[in-house]
Amino acid sequence: MSRLSERETWRVLAAVKQIMTAAKLTTVAAARLSSLPQPTISRLLTRPPRRLQWRVLERLLNLDPAFKWGFVVLHPRAKEAVETWKAWIGTSAEIPGTMRLLERISGSRGWRAVQDFRRWAIERGHHPRRVNTGIRLALSRLMRQPQTAGIEREWGELSLNEKDRYLVSAMNCERIILDRASEHERVVQSFPVRPWSKLRVARAPRNAEKPRAYRSGMVDMDVERARQSAASRQLVASLSPKRRLKKRD
Repeated sequence: MSRLSERETWRVLAAVKQIMTAAKLTTVAAARLSSLPQPTISRLLTRPPRRLQWRVLERLLNLDPAFKWGFVVLHPRAKEAVETWKAWIGTSAEIPGTMRLLERISGSRGWRAVQDFRRWAIERGHHPRRVNTGIRLALSRLMRQPQTAGIEREWGELSLNEKDRYLVSAMNCERIILDRASEHERVVQSFPVRPWSKLRVARAPRNAEKPRAYRSGMVDMDVERARQSAASRQLVASLSPKRRLKKRD
């Protein structure tokens, strides 16, 4: 999480220039808002680095916290989530023959339900691969599976009316699942890029004066320790071999 990629750096600096131009911010004002040195702001605008440091980005976000930075750069944990999600999407592409089943019923009520679902999902901003994943998963339920040993009903055993009913119901289920924000918006909401904050938990210096109640408690504790130490020494002395020999004599 130390540095951004070159593409992200270019996007961030373009957004910074856009914000400064729209708000008519000078480099001095931008430095005051971002808590960055003024020479650093000037250098970013004139001689930008290839890969921006993450700590610099966190301070640049303070130029306009309301700006949709999630569309410019992703949090590292968001990138990991996207890669995991893409790997899951890739598993549906390994299901062969699913889309060919639809070609056999082209123009039917079930086929139209699938096409309507595809248009609806893409209009909501979902990735086409995710849309195809929902369709493939719905169709794979009726494909021949060796694990069922031919006991479960398969696609070829259903009548056209049953296929239509199944596809209409399956696409309605997929609509419920995808009735959410787009994949990008979801990952940005889960792992937002937060600006650097000046608020820090202040630590009292070591030589700072402690509260009176704390001092009195420490004094009481020290007195108790001293009393216990004295009593312990007396007990050890009374049990020492030399004292026992003297008492016998």
